[in-house]
Amino acid sequence: MDTESESPDTAAMALAAAARLASPPSRAFERIRQLRADPGSRQVIPLVVDYLATVHNDPEAAGALLLDIAFTDCGALEPADHACLLLASDCLRQVPSLPAAAVDEVLTALAKATDRQLTRELVASFEATAAKLSRHRPGAALVAALAHLAERPNSVTRWWSARLLGSAAATSEQARSICRVLLADDDPWVAANAAFGLARAGCRERAVLAALASGADDYSTSLLGDLGAAIAGDEALGAAIGSLLDDAEADVRRYAAVALVKLGRIDERLMQALVALLDDESMENRFYAVRALSLLGPVDDRVAAALAGRLTDAHWLVRVHSAEALTQLGHADDRAWQALVAALTVDDGHTAGSAGGVFERLARVPDSAAEALVGLLGHADAMVRFHAAAALVRAGRGDERVGSALVDLLRDGGARLRRPPVTAVLSSLGAISDGLDRELRELLAVDDEDLRFAVCDVLVRLGRGDSDVLVLLQEILDDASSPLRACAANVIDMMARADGRPALAQASLLTSSCPTWRLHAAEHLVRAGHADERALAVLREALSEARAFERWRAATVLAEQTVVDEQVIQALWSVLPETYTVQVARTLWRLGRLDAQPLVDAARRIKPDAVAAFAAIEHVAAGDEPAAEEVVALADLLADDGGDQASRELLEWWLNRRAGRPQ
Repeated sequence: MDTESESPDTAAMALAAAARLASPPSRAFERIRQLRADPGSRQVIPLVVDYLATVHNDPEAAGALLLDIAFTDCGALEPADHACLLLASDCLRQVPSLPAAAVDEVLTALAKATDRQLTRELVASFEATAAKLSRHRPGAALVAALAHLAERPNSVTRWWSARLLGSAAATSEQARSICRVLLADDDPWVAANAAFGLARAGCRERAVLAALASGADDYSTSLLGDLGAAIAGDEALGAAIGSLLDDAEADVRRYAAVALVKLGRIDERLMQALVALLDDESMENRFYAVRALSLLGPVDDRVAAALAGRLTDAHWLVRVHSAEALTQLGHADDRAWQALVAALTVDDGHTAGSAGGVFERLARVPDSAAEALVGLLGHADAMVRFHAAAALVRAGRGDERVGSALVDLLRDGGARLRRPPVTAVLSSLGAISDGLDRELRELLAVDDEDLRFAVCDVLVRLGRGDSDVLVLLQEILDDASSPLRACAANVIDMMARADGRPALAQASLLTSSCPTWRLHAAEHLVRAGHADERALAVLREALSEARAFERWRAATVLAEQTVVDEQVIQALWSVLPETYTVQVARTLWRLGRLDAQPLVDAARRIKPDAVAAFAAIEHVAAGDEPAAEEVVALADLLADDGGDQASRELLEWWLNRRAGRPQ
């Protein structure tokens, strides 16, 4: 059990509580059953299982307690909320070693429940538990449950089903058969997981090895690490993947090469294969070969020369990334830098932006490249000038010339280039000279609202916002026809936050003609502890807004301030079916005003004729125990793929909240 994220006092108290509950072990079962529904005890219960397994050195008792948690006296709602099963899954993830039979039984139940309902909570629990137990070898019942789950459209459940099935491939014919089907899955991660299991089971067919290697770019860290560990323990597996470097298909050779690079299995044969792929007719293979070579660290002159040969490749992606690879590997000469600079001038919709991204990732550029970039500040194409200026700024060479070039682009580059590209780069200068400040302020008099706003935005971000800037922003805010009103409000709010003067936001926004930004200001002020009658009046006014989002925001802020009356409750109730369903329900729950009616309404939106499910909700909300058939109907309702997704999430949240699961 990992308690490192808790404070020492909290962890010590939890461990002490676990010790009391686990001693003597014969009484632990009854105690834990009584505590399962207590939210405050859910973190302690896995510790009790761990205490039995490790301190008492009795994994059999710990396994028996796990099964008791999952399946004994779980309550009427268990088929719908799976509260005990989810708690047992939490224990599985936090206790390092339990008897395989107990693990298998809980995992089987979890897989079946997930297959039946596919709720967010079940999917998340299955993913986390399968990831933690990825090396567990499933028994026959679990293999059968995973076989169904692997067919579901949810990619996460297919990934982890394939991983667990792969662990059983060595001993289960059914698991091997399913893994072979999954080799053809459209998701390379699913195919790679299935292939990994088959490869560990001794399958060395080309299709298996190719699928295993082809997932290299999609491997999770855990699968890549497990594959490396498997190869370390089975050199024949590494050699089998290496044999794909001689495959007749270039794509397969590339898969193998990339996988071996990521696994750190670098040798002369691999280097030769990657260099050969640089001349492949497939752009994708050339590109991936460049990417793989860039990960190698120091390379010899032969590899550097091969990469340099791609600086004139027919495809922009290969050219640009070859230049970047040479800079990363310390072999960038003038040709590489010239290729990157030249790429900034290619007007094909791709090359210049990609080269600009390379400059953004580089920590520095040499003087020769910087001089070439400065030369482009006078280029006829505005986009080329922008990329050159941006590259210089990102390389820490944003001097007065670069700033002036960006101001010119702000004025002449057009609205699409002006915001956000140019404003973002100008704002990143950090500090500007008084001369550049004057150049910017001269543009405040230009008859172009978009330009004036962009200049105000830059000045505020550079810490040079003043009363003149505020006046211009206020004019935009009060112009009912301006498309920039929301943007102006954001910048005014930025000024208020930067200056630590919420009164500035209050004066500028509470009096705006825009109700959205009056609400924004009131919300900010109240939450910052500066509520006054005007701010509260704006919030109350918003409770009657036509838009559900505005009513929700206003009611939520008022509820946080304990300014709660029937008007606030009614506003929250009116919002519940429309937007932010779970957030609204959480507020109503906290206020003690979430009763059965909105929950039944949500169920009706999923399945209008589910009368028995409606009855289950009403009984549970009233504190009564629903009939068994009503609970089954509620579980069927949650398993329904149709209906309203937000309503389903509301019911799932409500059931989890009642079960005491953290929300």
